[in-house]
Amino acid sequence: MARTHGKISLLRMLCERFNAYLENLNKEGVEELFSSVEIAYRPNTVNEFKKALKYFLKFQGKNDLASMIKGEEVKDNELKREDLLAVDEVLKLVSVAMNKRDPVLIICHLDLACRPEVVLTLTVGDFVRDALGIRVEIRRSKTFRRLPHLSFSLPYVSCWLNIHPLKDEQMYRCG
Repeated sequence: MARTHGKISLLRMLCERFNAYLENLNKEGVEELFSSVEIAYRPNTVNEFKKALKYFLKFQGKNDLASMIKGEEVKDNELKREDLLAVDEVLKLVSVAMNKRDPVLIICHLDLACRPEVVLTLTVGDFVRDALGIRVEIRRSKTFRRLPHLSFSLPYVSCWLNIHPLKDEQMYRCG
């Protein structure tokens, strides 16, 4: 269901941002549409648009149009293990943080091993105390919903929760 919702959202973006009328698409229209999309977006995003449109066209029975849409081989990120921050480097960042929120943000991001936008959307209510410590309800994950327990970030998060009693405010608010 989530995959279908994602494809529908991409199709809606194509229609709104590029004035595409999916019911009137022909070969020239598809080529023109993706020439505009390729200018505006990165290759991975272009491939996602192509997959969504191809899926839609097959669903409509327009297999001839769907077969002309080809995704490109996108090079994977060339990030190496050595490029990542070591734990001691992260702890140095935490030690020079300017306020009580920033160390929690940094160390929690490392502990949860999730995307930055997931950590940034956590609320105080997402941190639940239980017999094992503190469990985090990660609901807005791109991949899947999960409930990890904190380990080495536990003292930082406990301190932050003690000084931030508002249950529904965003945990890491800028400004």
